[in-house]
Parts: sequence; C-alpha cells; structure tokens
Amino acid sequence: MVDNEMISKLIMASCNFCSLIPEGIARFRKRMQEYEALSKKREAMKASIAALKKDKEGFAEKELAWQKKVHELTQRHEAKIGELKQQAEASIKEKDELEASLAQLAKDNKGLIEQGFQQLLIHGRHQGYTAGYDAGVAGSPKDKSPLFQPGAFDVFKNTVMKMECLTYPFVGEVSECYGKPLSVLQA
Repeated sequence: MVDNEMISKLIMASCNFCSLIPEGIARFRKRMQEYEALSKKREAMKASIAALKKDKEGFAEKELAWQKKVHELTQRHEAKIGELKQQAEASIKEKDELEASLAQLAKDNKGLIEQGFQQLLIHGRHQGYTAGYDAGVAGSPKDKSPLFQPGAFDVFKNTVMKMECLTYPFVGEVSECYGKPLSVLQA
C-alpha cells in the first residue's frame, strides 16, 4: 500500500509540475489518463490476484481431501494385503501338513499291505505247524489233520488267477495299485 500511495503522489506531483510548463495542460490530461488506465489495471490485477488466492485455497483444500482419501485407501489396501498374506501362509501350511499326512498314509498303506499278507501267511503257517506237530505227537497220521491240504498251493494259484480274470474293473485297478499312495487308490 505504501508503494501505491508513493506512486500516486509522484504521478500527481509530475502532473502538477507539467501543468506549469507551456502545453502542460495537454500533458497533464494525458498523464491523468495514463494514471487512470494504470489504476484500472492495478484494480483488475488485485481482483485477479484475489481470485487466484481463492482458487489456491480451494485447490489446497481439495489436495488435502485427496491426500486423506489416498491415505485411507492405502491403509485399507495394506490391511487387505496383510489378511491375504496370512490366508496364503495358512493355506501353504495346511498344504504342507496334508502332503506330509499323505506321505505318511502312503507309507502306512504299503506297510499294512505288506505286513498284513505277511501276518496272514505267518499265522497260517504257524497254525499248520502247530496242528501238524500236535497231530504227530498224538500219533495220528498227517492226512487226518484238518489243516492238511496237499493242494493248498494250487488252490492259492487258482484264486489269484481268478482274481486277475474277474471282469470287475475295480479289482483290476486295485491289483495294479500295489505300492502306490492312497490318492491313486481313491481316484
């Protein structure tokens, strides 16, 4: 403001001085018109500066609002990513546990099949030996023993052949899955 007052006083003094010189009135009028034009320009500039300040404040408010919104969205995104990471880790852990369980079940399946047949054969053989021994100690001939079956091996071979020749598809599938994991048997 002080600068504007100073400029106004300077222009007024120069105009007054010019009016004392010959042809000063024409110069005075010309200077006054220039001064009025400059004053109008200055007022227009002040108005445009005020409008720019308002726009600047409005843009600053909008920028703050957008920054808050971006911050909120970033926080929600990070929370969602954290949840998804936890779910993924839990799924991976569950998958690893299931794979370990499947491997153990396959091992148990193989062991049960092998040990089961072995136990059947050992138990049957033991019963046969015991019955034969008891019959021998009692003095009875071995043909009279109820467990004496000279054609047992042939019966066993015939049973295996019949099982292999059955038309039921699941019997063939099961016979092909010996030693394979449980997932193959379930499929």
